[in-house]
Amino acid sequence: HVYIDYQNVTAKDCTDHKLSTVVQYSEDGRVQRSWSIEGHSDGLRLDPSTHLLWATVCEDGNPALYTINPNASDGDIHKYGLTAPHGGGYDDIAFTAGKAFLAASNPTLDGAGVNRFPAIVSVQLNSDLTTTLTPVLMGNAASHDIVNNASVTLNEVDPDSMTIGPAGQLLLVNQGGSELVFVAQPGAAGQSVTNAPVGTQLDDTVYV
Repeated sequence: HVYIDYQNVTAKDCTDHKLSTVVQYSEDGRVQRSWSIEGHSDGLRLDPSTHLLWATVCEDGNPALYTINPNASDGDIHKYGLTAPHGGGYDDIAFTAGKAFLAASNPTLDGAGVNRFPAIVSVQLNSDLTTTLTPVLMGNAASHDIVNNASVTLNEVDPDSMTIGPAGQLLLVNQGGSELVFVAQPGAAGQSVTNAPVGTQLDDTVYV
């Protein structure tokens, strides 16, 4: 199946309490099912271990996370709360090495314009519909710039989309920062970080 989330002209901080729509299509483009979720939907991914759809809403503030069981006849949907110490919301979702990760979007910057909060977190779903978030990459983490061959301090002013690379590494797009960040072994003791400034804003990425 193909799944698309429609934002339906909703506020990015969800203060309007309007609904987004997730639609399941067949491969030839026929609508098969749809679900309504409250908030401005942005990230939508399929958990490869549980086969549940995950959808993040409200990437600018007041965030939440929905899971949808596309195989349930009664439209099984659960809403999980998300804390946001960085002051914004959460955008994209990625799954690798048995873990789930979120991009912490719209961070609050300090007086020098630096993001000192987590830019990527791992997330665990709890039975009481809460979540446990663990920082994986800080917004001002140390990194190796692979373009200029230099040690640098990151400034993830606009964490946006994420992709899983062929070796299981996380690729984060710092959209407003015009940069790609690669996190090998994310959340593990051997985690390493490299980055590539690209000189122009990017949005999404994919490996084929």
